[in-house]
Amino acid sequence: MQPFDISIIKIDNSNITKKFSEKIYFILKKNNINVFFNNDNKSFGQTIYNMDYIGVPYSLLINSKNLLKNFIEFKYRKNNLIKLINVNNILKFIKKILNK
Repeated sequence: MQPFDISIIKIDNSNITKKFSEKIYFILKKNNINVFFNNDNKSFGQTIYNMDYIGVPYSLLINSKNLLKNFIEFKYRKNNLIKLINVNNILKFIKKILNK
């Protein structure tokens, strides 16, 4: 059993990335999704390694470049597949993936 359903990983430290990451964290928590908000300053590679090590099956990869296009990346740990998700569909998509 994994300790978290999903993690939020900020890829950059822009203001838009910080604000959106915090917003989606609280939305997921409010919807009873066990989420880990990675808010440290480690490298992206180290962060992904840590999420894989503790067994988090999915990650939201958030950066300003994609946010400006209304997208975030959804990463599947099992096969390393990354999928672009429209920011307006994140909660619905995650609930479907987690069967919630």
